[in-house]
Amino acid sequence: MDIKSTTEEMVPIRFAPTTKEGNPSKIEAGSAQLSVPTGGATARLATQAELDADAAAGGVGLVGFILSEATAGQSTWQGSGDADLGAGVETIVDGGVYVYNDPNAVNLGASAGAPVAKVA
Repeated sequence: MDIKSTTEEMVPIRFAPTTKEGNPSKIEAGSAQLSVPTGGATARLATQAELDADAAAGGVGLVGFILSEATAGQSTWQGSGDADLGAGVETIVDGGVYVYNDPNAVNLGASAGAPVAKVA
């Protein structure tokens, strides 16, 4: 899944695992991971406070965030988890390209100086 944002933003990543037939499934608790294999963006898992706030707002499956770097660029991101709910490990992976651009200006920042004499 490719994602876009500005350099002033981060993007929440959610997992909603499904079976081969598209039915809801699960990954092993605590196995969710996020990473940025290439590029200057960074990844971080959600804090417990962020998970609680997201759940209270009706969010489902929040894992963490992909954060842009300060300058426009492109990175790849990857999420993974253990699909084997038992003692073994069966890692499933998803991810994509993350493109982040400089934000558009929304204010000209106009100002006026002190009055000066007219020039003819």
